[in-house]
Amino acid sequence: MYFKLLDDVRNIEQLNFENNKVEYDRIKKLYKYDSFRKLKGKVELALENGNIVIAEIHWYELSIAKTNEIKIKKILK
Repeated sequence: MYFKLLDDVRNIEQLNFENNKVEYDRIKKLYKYDSFRKLKGKVELALENGNIVIAEIHWYELSIAKTNEIKIKKILK
């Protein structure tokens, strides 16, 4: 699904996913970095159908300041 961030992400929290070995190993192999973290936050989005929503998103942030794999986890409003 295509979406565009309309605002800065709020309520950012770091998630612990090192216990999920499959996901951790996939990210480590894909981006070839040991230093990354999984984050979540709330943001206003414009969806491809034109709707504007507030959603919870999850993403990975690498030590080289790149953001990868932004996923919409929940539409809140």
